[in-house]
Amino acid sequence: MKRNVFLWVVVAFALILCSCKKEYKNAIPSNSLLVAEVNLANVAYKAGLNEKKDAIKQALMPLFETEEEKDDISEIISDPLAFGIDFLNPAYCFMLPQLDDPQAFLLFAVRDLKKVKEAFIDGDECEVVESEGLNWIYLEGSLVGAVSKTTLLIGNSGNRTAYKELLEQDKSSSFFATDNGKVFKSNIGDLTVFANLQVLPQDIKNRLRGEIEKALRSNDISLPQSSRLLDAAFASTLLLNMQFEKGLVKSKALVSGEITEFSKNNPAKAIDSKSMQYVSENNLLGLVACGIDGVAYWNYVKETIQSMAGMYGLSADVVSTIENFINQLNGTAVMAVSARSLNEDDFKVMCGLPVAKAEMLNTLNAIQPGLADQLNSAVAFEGNSELTVISSDKNYTFEPAQKSFKNTDKAQGQNMYVYLNAEYLTDLAYAEEINDSPYGLSRSEEQVFDWLRLLKYAEVKSDKADECLVEVALQNDKKNSLDVIVEKGLSYLR
Repeated sequence: MKRNVFLWVVVAFALILCSCKKEYKNAIPSNSLLVAEVNLANVAYKAGLNEKKDAIKQALMPLFETEEEKDDISEIISDPLAFGIDFLNPAYCFMLPQLDDPQAFLLFAVRDLKKVKEAFIDGDECEVVESEGLNWIYLEGSLVGAVSKTTLLIGNSGNRTAYKELLEQDKSSSFFATDNGKVFKSNIGDLTVFANLQVLPQDIKNRLRGEIEKALRSNDISLPQSSRLLDAAFASTLLLNMQFEKGLVKSKALVSGEITEFSKNNPAKAIDSKSMQYVSENNLLGLVACGIDGVAYWNYVKETIQSMAGMYGLSADVVSTIENFINQLNGTAVMAVSARSLNEDDFKVMCGLPVAKAEMLNTLNAIQPGLADQLNSAVAFEGNSELTVISSDKNYTFEPAQKSFKNTDKAQGQNMYVYLNAEYLTDLAYAEEINDSPYGLSRSEEQVFDWLRLLKYAEVKSDKADECLVEVALQNDKKNSLDVIVEKGLSYLR
């Protein structure tokens, strides 16, 4: 009986010790300016690194001079866990908010402390010194990191106190204990980056603000909303993630803080197909579409228009005409660019605005008498009581395209949609370069086009004020996109 009780006590004590084992991610402080995560296991699997070990060795060996270096890199590729770092857990990079003295760190989970220490012992160049309960890593006499039983921290700080405080930090003081950390965890991709401008010291914000405003003024840009937008940006956060899938690279951008409140006033509405059906698929390079609520949009840009009116001497009647015009915008605005080649004369630009043609012409003439006639002699103005189409093609016919944009269904319901026909643009660019290069392209130029030929299209879309999605499609939709990218990279190293 006593033996059983003793065993249960030992088991309970072991469980307590396990539960108290320090989580390596606790080293990331709550006030980090930047936090980036790489899911090493996912990235390795999706890149097919296990099947490419021999190819990677063959590609990398020529980059190293000594046999010792070649042996080390070969061992790492053959068995990444041999050096004691737990590559099955994510790796992190984080930066502290002191921009005057930038401090950045790399963070890894430790699988075997002894192996990690042995990996860093390299003759006179690198040594590991044990003291204060930690193992300090020195490179050519300079402190570059510290390692505990659970955590490896490498950084550009030469201050022992900085490493010690980070490695001994409690979970309650870490980034992942904050609301921002919770948002991070709920939006993790294969690669994830989080930036928090809120933690910047006020003097740095003031300095950055001054530089930005100076740049705007030098370009004659000084609008009422610029100041408010900068205030909102410095009180906001941004999260970006990237996910590699079959034939696709997907990314999400998520903003929060005051910039979100600022953008919620943006008068976007859902895109419909009325304007989109006038976009032809033939020779299409790309397009931009957005839904507009005119009344809300006027409230959004009113101060800017009034400010510009003062700058350019526009009368109150002209401003009133512009207000009336904007108020009538209600639907989807679209701009599309097509081309048969990259010669300037072969480009065609088409803009569709959800407003009556007559109202468009009246507004132009109100801004400057005869302006509508001047523009009408240079471009085509077509439309009806709901839609105005302006085209650089003087022979444009106002009717739905026989072969309209194929991805209209992907744009519908979004507030904003951008499309780039990367495949067609690459073909045109290559043809242009060949025509301009009688002796052919250089090896580096050919390599650039070789990379570009991986792409099919790219699109950006958003149906929320605080979120934007990016999707890049590859020609090869049978393999994971990261596998395709790594394979292409290795082909140049062989």
